[in-house]
This record gives sequence, structure tokens and C-alpha cells, in this order.
Amino acid sequence: MDVRKAYSIGAKRRHQRKVTDLIPKRPLAYSLSILGFAVVLASVNLLAFFSTDWRATIGQDGVEALAITGPSSLATYLSTVIFAVAAVLCLQIYALRQHRCDDYEGTYRVWGWLFPVFALASLGCMLPLASVSHNVFMAVSGRGFSVPWLPLAIGVLLVSLPLIRYLMEVRYSLGAIAWACLAWLGICVGWGAPEILMALAPEMNQDSVQKLALGNGVLVAAMASLLANMTYARFVFLRSNGFIHSKPKEIKSRKTLPFRPFRERPDARRERANRKSAAVEEESVEAKPAAAIKPKKSRRKAAEKAPAASKLVATETTKANERAADPVPKPALVKKAPVETTADESADASPKQGAPSASERLKQLAAGTRVQKTPEQVDDSLQDSGNMSKAQRRKLRKQQKRAA
Repeated sequence: MDVRKAYSIGAKRRHQRKVTDLIPKRPLAYSLSILGFAVVLASVNLLAFFSTDWRATIGQDGVEALAITGPSSLATYLSTVIFAVAAVLCLQIYALRQHRCDDYEGTYRVWGWLFPVFALASLGCMLPLASVSHNVFMAVSGRGFSVPWLPLAIGVLLVSLPLIRYLMEVRYSLGAIAWACLAWLGICVGWGAPEILMALAPEMNQDSVQKLALGNGVLVAAMASLLANMTYARFVFLRSNGFIHSKPKEIKSRKTLPFRPFRERPDARRERANRKSAAVEEESVEAKPAAAIKPKKSRRKAAEKAPAASKLVATETTKANERAADPVPKPALVKKAPVETTADESADASPKQGAPSASERLKQLAAGTRVQKTPEQVDDSLQDSGNMSKAQRRKLRKQQKRAA
């Protein structure tokens, strides 16, 4: 029976790609991504320009699909997808920024709010949200806008408010600031193209120019938004891994102002504040003498310990002097009585007396150094052992054993 393990058991997760690997970190990859967006923008414009010449081949539906504007055009589809990717990248930046230890104010949470903003922009490319909101306003209020440029001003204001907060968040990345400003300009040019053309060139064919400006404006805004998010995600990743060195923030310490009690009308709040200030002052006054007394106590303890330590040192020195004055008595040498030998032994020893060997000399020296003490000498040595050290006592005991 063939038993196979699940894929998750044998999968090498350390070799799996991360989501952050999709962010272009190297300069070459970042430059290629910018070049890719420029090629896509140029290709869309070329296809829209030559689509009218290919009408006989691709038909009217093909021409509308390659047009720069329209709900079913290629430019609208690309703008929708790019805004959606920018929204997803906001969540990735949110996940990277929330692990920053010094961000105690929680400014990274703006990326969670920017996700629905880019998602709404993605829907606005496919759906006519501007005309729908205008119709809803007319139905609720019962009247339309008296000024024709007022809806455009409201739209630009709604886009500018998130942009200001976005620029505050990405202020340390100059590339992200540049791309965000380019996206704002693209939106303004795309929405304000009709009014601009009416003011500058009223005789120009406004229909085609207006479509070209609107389509390119929205597409440039989508690409610039994605590049801004990509640039800041790259900046956050490199900075968090130490590849970009950032200067630490210098926080100026504010001077604490002294408390001034309220001197005017006595109020319950003011009375409480005065009581607190009085209690703090009393505690500070009480703490000063206590802090002054502590070193005195420590000095007294040190002074009390000093004579005891000096006494110990004096006793040790006296003992050492006594030991030096009373040296260990040297054991008295006792001569051995001559041993009577027989004639045979004297005959055997006679040839050896001429030249004694080295071993015999050593034995003679050892026999001469041995001590044979009398009982009186042993008693005297035991009495003197009270003033001896342990090492001296051990030597004395060894000598007694040898003598015995």
C-alpha cells in the first residue's frame, strides 16, 4: 500500500518566496519597472492612435477596445488593475510599518485607510461614480450646481485631502513624494481637460483631445500611484533591514514650569490643586533631611567597624611576633651505642671497610640524623606545641614517629 505524506510535511518553507520579494529592491529592478510602465503607456497611446486605420480589420468593437477612454477599453482595464495593485500594496506597507518599535503614535495606520481609497479609485475607473453622485445630490437637494466648475473643485478637494496625509507619511522618501505629486497632477489634468480646452482653445476639436487627456490622465495617475507605493515600500524594507541609514530624531526636552497656585476665587478644583502642591512641597522638605542623615549613619557604621578591624590586625601581628620569638626547638642528636659484632661478621665486613659504597653512605647519614628522644623531651615538645602552627605540629609528629 502506497502511503504518501501530505505536501505540508515535506515542504521546505524556508525556500518559499515571500510577498516582499515582489517589491523591486535593487536599482536595476526598480529602473526596469519604471521603464516597463513607460512602455505600457506609450503602447496604449499608439494602439489608440492607429486603431481608426484598422477599422476595416478589427471592426468598431476593436476600435472601442483600443480607445484611450470608455468603459470597455484597454486603458480603462489597465487603470483598474493598477489601482487595485496599489491598494494591495498599501496593505503590504501596513504590515511592514506596524513592526517599527519607535512608531508609538500609530501613524502607520493611515495605510489601512488608504486601502479603501485606492479600491474606490479602481472602481471609479469602471463605474461612472462622478455622474452617479451628481444625480444623487440633485435628487436629495432638489437643485443642481449653479456654478459649472463646482463639481470639479469638490472632486479635486476630495483627492487633495488624502494626498496631504499621504505626503506627511512618506516625507522621508523623496521618490514617493515625486510620484504622488505626479499622480495628483494626472487626475487634475484628466478631470479639468474640458474647462482647460474651453478656456485656451475653443475652436479646437474638443471631443478627441478631451478623451485623450482624460484617458492619459487617469492612466498616468494610476501608474504614478503604484510607483509611489512601490517606492515607499522599497524604502521601508531597505530602511528596516539597515541598508538605508536614517538619522535619529532629536526630541527637545521641555522645561517644566513651576506650579503656581490659583489666587483668585476659591474653587473646589483649585483647593484640591493647592492641597496637592502643599503635600508635594512637604514631602520634598521631609526627604531632604532624610537624605542628609543617611551618609552620617553610614559613616558611623564605618567608624565603628574600623576599631574592630584594627584590633584584629593587632592580634594577628602579635601572634606572628610570638611565633617568630619562640622558634621550634631542634631535636637533639643521640649517638648510637657501638654494636658488638662476632668474628665472622667482622671478617665479612673487613673487606668492605676499605671502600664503602654510595648506598651505605646514604644509610649512615640517615641513621645519624634520626632522633631518639627521651620521655622528658617528648613532654617538653608537647607543651611547646600549643604555640605552634599546624604545619609545625605535623612536622613534630612525623619526627616523633620516626624516632619511635
